[in-house]
Amino acid sequence: MIHYKSNLMFLLIVFIEQIKFYWILFNFDIFISRFYAFLSVILLSFIKKYSTIPTLNIDILF
Repeated sequence: MIHYKSNLMFLLIVFIEQIKFYWILFNFDIFISRFYAFLSVILLSFIKKYSTIPTLNIDILF
C-alpha cells in the first residue's frame, strides 16, 4: 500500500491526458485557447515562486 497513492495519481494523469487528446480532436480551437490560458497560469505561478521581484509587483504587472 506504500505506492497506492502514486499509482492512483498516475492513473488519474493518464486518464486526464486521454481526455485532453480527444478534446484536441473534437474541439481544437477551444483546447488551444484554454491550453494557453493554463500555461500562462503555470508560468505566472512559476515566476511568482522563483522571481527575485516581490510578489506584489508581479501581481501589478499581470
